[in-house]
Amino acid sequence: MDKSVFFGPWPHQLLSTLAVLVSMSCANTQDRAGAQADIELKIEGMVLVNRTGAYVSAARVLVPNTGRFVSCGNIGPGAVCATGFPELGYSGNPIELTWSQGGAIYSTGMLELRLSEPILSAGKAQVRLTILGEDLAAAELVPLQE
Repeated sequence: MDKSVFFGPWPHQLLSTLAVLVSMSCANTQDRAGAQADIELKIEGMVLVNRTGAYVSAARVLVPNTGRFVSCGNIGPGAVCATGFPELGYSGNPIELTWSQGGAIYSTGMLELRLSEPILSAGKAQVRLTILGEDLAAAELVPLQE
């Protein structure tokens, strides 16, 4: 099963000033259909990768259902912004990635990360977001080993 989600282009019309942010929530999932409510997966941090030749700024990953987020600053061409945070239980809530590049603002819209067997077996994961172009990005969960 492919654990990556690719998306783009979706210019975001409503946001004028953003910070680089990522979040996972620990909200209750009892009313969420499917197996995600039974998952015991901990999220321990995020990595935001800029695979373009231009600066990325004002990038944000938000969990709209909870309003939670984590932030980073500007990310240079080919650079990485990484942050850890206290372990959070994965709830399966959709996330949204937005970023600014070349004077335009882009958004993935709402997306849900796919879970693979290696991620479930590890029990711990990190969110990895990769900006591939001014209107293209990828999101995945990366398993962490103890």
